[in-house]
Amino acid sequence: MDLNKEYDVRIIPGISSYVYLASLVNVTYEDMVLTSLHGRSNNIINIVATNRKVFTLLGGDTNVNDLLELLIEYKLDNCYLYIGENLSYDIEKITFGYVKDLINKEYSSLASVIIINDQYEKYLQLSIDDLDFIKDKSPMTKEDVRTLSVAKLNLESTSVLYDVGAGTGSVSVMGAKLCYLGKVFAIEKNEEAIDTLQLNKIKFKCQNIEVIHGFAPNVFSDLEKPTHAFIGGSSGNLEEIINSLFSLNENIRIVLNAITMDTISKAYEIGKRYNLKMDITMVNISKDNEVGSYHLMKANNPVYIFVFEK
Repeated sequence: MDLNKEYDVRIIPGISSYVYLASLVNVTYEDMVLTSLHGRSNNIINIVATNRKVFTLLGGDTNVNDLLELLIEYKLDNCYLYIGENLSYDIEKITFGYVKDLINKEYSSLASVIIINDQYEKYLQLSIDDLDFIKDKSPMTKEDVRTLSVAKLNLESTSVLYDVGAGTGSVSVMGAKLCYLGKVFAIEKNEEAIDTLQLNKIKFKCQNIEVIHGFAPNVFSDLEKPTHAFIGGSSGNLEEIINSLFSLNENIRIVLNAITMDTISKAYEIGKRYNLKMDITMVNISKDNEVGSYHLMKANNPVYIFVFEK
């Protein structure tokens, strides 16, 4: 081809599938979020959970029934779907209804889908009440400390977060809400806590949490490189965990919660020995407590929040 030769080019636009499908089912599209699961993956659960109208293309590894099963798994079966197959052809087919009415039917491998979720989350919940989480005997980072600790992480939408000693997954859930285009690896050694982690992952619709059963830092080598890490429990391996995190990414930002004097002194010693940038905040929280007809403030244990960077 002669690149120096001039050509007359005329662009003839086609009608996109989302516009065509929306016109067929009489749904406006100016407030519709567009995404695709055709030959790719994304956090479709977060997209559906936080928007009233979503359009997606399906094909490749994800078909209509795969999507429907995912919506059921994450308790989004209240959604209403319009499924378009073979659009604009003589064999064009439109199927519509609630998720439970559409599952386990035959659909084309390629499809266009509009998802309507009238119960979508209308705001980003930056603080989640402790009572909202499903709990077991595992310790949980309490709401006020959790909110401040997650804020100290400075997460971006595409961040990859390691939650080390994830427990019930309260930090993992808040992190997943903030880095919705990224990933959260919830790392926990306790088998009972793993089950609770999975339940909270589903309850809070956090498809981008991957639950890892194992010991830190042994499991790190099999995971995607982190940009951020939260250490809620170290099982005595704090120095090894911190060194491993910095070996994976020297630009990582690490937040650590410490309650016991042993962990506080160890964290400070590690920061000084390796010449890390340290930001240390001590948090004293008192919560309202009813005693008969009176209200008293009951103090929680003070928590030290360490931020480490190189």
